[in-house]
Amino acid sequence: MRYVVGYQYSDSRFARRSELARGQVQHIFRRNRMHARMTLVLVALGTLLIPHFAAAQDEEVSVSVSNRTSTMMQVFALWDGRQTIRLGDLAGNQSRDFDVTIRGQELSLAVRVLAQGQRSERVGADNPEDFVTVRPGDQIEWEIRRVDPLEIFLEKFTSGSGEIAAFTGPSVYDAEIVEGQEPRVSRYTALSAMAIQQAQDQEDLGLQAQGYRSALDEIMQGLANETDNPEAYLHLGIAHAALGNYMSADSAFDRAEALYPEYLTQEEGGTQIYRLNGWITAYNEAVGFVDAQDAAAAVEYFQLANVMYDKRAEAYINAGGQMVGSGDLEGSIENFRMAIDVIDSPDGDPGDDATRQAWDEQFWPTAHFNLGQVLGMLERHDEAVTVYETLLEREPDNAQARSSLALALTRTGQGGSAVTIFDEILASDDAAPLDYFNAGVSLYGADELERAVIGFQKALERSPMYRDALQNVAQTLSLLGNTEAQVPYSARVLELDPYNAYVYSMHIRALSESGLQEETVAALELLQALPFSIDNLQIQPTNSGANIFGQAFNRTMAPGSEITLTFTFYDDSGSPIGTQDVDVTVSDPDVGFDFQLSFSADHVVLGYSYEVGS
Repeated sequence: MRYVVGYQYSDSRFARRSELARGQVQHIFRRNRMHARMTLVLVALGTLLIPHFAAAQDEEVSVSVSNRTSTMMQVFALWDGRQTIRLGDLAGNQSRDFDVTIRGQELSLAVRVLAQGQRSERVGADNPEDFVTVRPGDQIEWEIRRVDPLEIFLEKFTSGSGEIAAFTGPSVYDAEIVEGQEPRVSRYTALSAMAIQQAQDQEDLGLQAQGYRSALDEIMQGLANETDNPEAYLHLGIAHAALGNYMSADSAFDRAEALYPEYLTQEEGGTQIYRLNGWITAYNEAVGFVDAQDAAAAVEYFQLANVMYDKRAEAYINAGGQMVGSGDLEGSIENFRMAIDVIDSPDGDPGDDATRQAWDEQFWPTAHFNLGQVLGMLERHDEAVTVYETLLEREPDNAQARSSLALALTRTGQGGSAVTIFDEILASDDAAPLDYFNAGVSLYGADELERAVIGFQKALERSPMYRDALQNVAQTLSLLGNTEAQVPYSARVLELDPYNAYVYSMHIRALSESGLQEETVAALELLQALPFSIDNLQIQPTNSGANIFGQAFNRTMAPGSEITLTFTFYDDSGSPIGTQDVDVTVSDPDVGFDFQLSFSADHVVLGYSYEVGS
């Protein structure tokens, strides 16, 4: 028995059920003057975003590095996303200047020791406090004072506007933490609070950033004199967060909370509101990278948002979706699970009742469904079954989740349970074409041919140009011996797939057994006249169009002949939405030429046909 066209999947068709429009503004947080407009985006799984960073020629910083050790080393620029760029070699007690192309917002150094021709592991100064926020034109002077462990000191920072900040001595984080310190207003924190307020009052973004840099100078000077004041570290976190220096902001808030744990629970004046504002800013930056199709940067900033504030679900879900597109499936699983944990946790902070409802009714089902899909991609079908069952406990009428559960059950050898679920799908009238199609495939495999026909027919009712469903109906009716019912379906397949020798043979047999001799002869002549044939043709629908796979076989053409096939694609109403050409070369009759092509659209595509192009 020849198999029907098998299971087909849109890589995120079910995520669309709760997808929010990109760019839609959901809420405006107004808890303090540092509020920001938060744009929520649920990025559908499977959207392939090509990472890139397009920096202008002048987007550089000048870095001066002085090696104060006697060790030969290689020096690297270390960016906040952990991207490293080799700068060059430094001999003992040597200094060098480098122009570094910007690859992030925060910069530190990494080194690799060179000794007797051997290379050690690269060591990065990756403590958050070792990073400095940079902008084009900035000049940074670093000293490397020890290699193991690596100690670097930021001697001087000159912004592109000419401001100079000098740093000497130990890190502000080196002092011992003594819990229970009360925040206090000192002459230093009074000056830094005033500087922060002045920065907040600036309408011009450039002047605002300049103001926060000035505030940072005040804070650092104060911390050189008092390292046990929680308020100073609170101010440090506020300034770093406002400058987009999220890792350093997180470290500062951590220090403030360690010194004064009450900051964690204070609604006014505590760290949580400032962490949330940093989350909003980082989240919106990530959304900008999504719109620019820079997946790597989007993931980085979604993760930075979660570093700032881990009580929101949206950044986890979006990071998971972006990771799928870039192939980091394990990372996406972790992020979808984190989103679920946040939503289920009493510590989760939706902010208001409307967002709580969105979490429960949209984000929670989406995170579960996407998690199940990615587990399936990694062939972890037992885990996927558990995820889908959990989803269906809350949403028992979710036909899409039922279909995915049935497919996962099939892959775990529980075909009987899968058939039961597909029977339920067939009894419904609100499933997607792919759900009916896959139900038909499972029922066909279980030798439930009459019900398989129903599944394929229901798919066709919702997508009439779905060639693969047409062929499966015709083939199943042929096996049932219902040739009279088969004829119109196989004839329709040949209108869309006019060089399919297998379908021609099936159609000719049905015509003959139905007593349609004249039509039989005509179809046989068409088959015999085919110069080539197409076989194993099928569509792989995606969230953004479709891929086509097939084989071309030579029948009467000279080996090496080239053919152009023009494919037309259709929406679910049967209307054409575009074309795509593919060139195939035929050789010996027994050797097939594999071909494939992709078609892009803003939705799942199921319908297609082809003809020989010019």
